[in-house]
Amino acid sequence: HSMPEFPHITEATFNEAVARCSSLGLRLCDKACTGTGCNYDVHAIYSSLPCTRWNLPWPPPRAPPSPSLPPGVAPPVRIGAIRWDNWVGRSDSSSGSQADCMSVEQWHLRVPKCGFLTSDNLVDFECSNRVQIKREIELAVQAGINYWAFVLYWPELAQSIPLQLYETEAEKRGVGFAVILQVEFVPYSVLDARWEQFVLRMDRYFAMPEYETVDGRPLVFLFTSRPAVMARWGSVGAFA
Repeated sequence: HSMPEFPHITEATFNEAVARCSSLGLRLCDKACTGTGCNYDVHAIYSSLPCTRWNLPWPPPRAPPSPSLPPGVAPPVRIGAIRWDNWVGRSDSSSGSQADCMSVEQWHLRVPKCGFLTSDNLVDFECSNRVQIKREIELAVQAGINYWAFVLYWPELAQSIPLQLYETEAEKRGVGFAVILQVEFVPYSVLDARWEQFVLRMDRYFAMPEYETVDGRPLVFLFTSRPAVMARWGSVGAFA
């Protein structure tokens, strides 16, 4: 049921939460899964990631450099698209706010295909599940999209579910991916408790054959403001 003081948060019993997570193809990772790759941290979580240890080479293998092109020949164009992360639905407070904005009738035309109207004429989303990711991959192939760019969040946040579903999807059909880093989701230093988890996560992504590269180097986008960078690192160069 909804909580009056927090209208965007839906409170559920444990059994209801288990049923919901199971319907999305997630499984419970508890303390026994520590360090195995399913993103268990301190609290038990539901995850779509396999509970197996990552045995990745270090440094991650690089793709061979792009072959030289004849003079006057332009390099092939690769098309990327941001896979929007905030279509989780009203179960998440941030996405719930976006659903509220789109519930205004004049914005109904902008509701994604995985959105719908509830019985009380409010917009909600069902965009972060296995069926939807498969459908979006199909549409990306039809549209000529070479790769998606995912904004990177802490693994336990709901906005990370689409990337986790993509990562574990068996049939990516040639649609690659890259990440978009935000200042607030990058550990400040090696002393940060999340630093090792962050580095291992990035290593895992860079080692995946689907990760987008430029001349053999992983492509990473930065999404932040200069004041935020200056306040935390002192210079854009230090952040980079």
